[in-house]
Amino acid sequence: MLLWAAAEMVHGPASTALGSEAAPEGLRGTYMGAFQYSFATADMVTPGLFGVLYGVHHVLPWAVVGCLALTASALIRPLERRLVGGTTAEGSPRRRIGGGYGLTRPARDSR
Repeated sequence: MLLWAAAEMVHGPASTALGSEAAPEGLRGTYMGAFQYSFATADMVTPGLFGVLYGVHHVLPWAVVGCLALTASALIRPLERRLVGGTTAEGSPRRRIGGGYGLTRPARDSR
């Protein structure tokens, strides 16, 4: 539980910022709703799925988690380049946010 809580504290703010910044301005609520529902669904399904997989073999849940983590690691880099590339929808340059986690937001005007 401590490991999960620590991971949630690290992951939560960065992923929420990325989800919010990736959404087009007019669809931000829809994007964030889908984002939150995906985590709520995973939170409901995970205990049962873990139990079923553990019932088949005690190593199987960890193998599935490892495969999912490797798949996500391979897919996140191209997605990051697409989400945080060069400029915002308005054409202004982006600057990094989130402590260097690859997140960006429109740069402030220096006037």
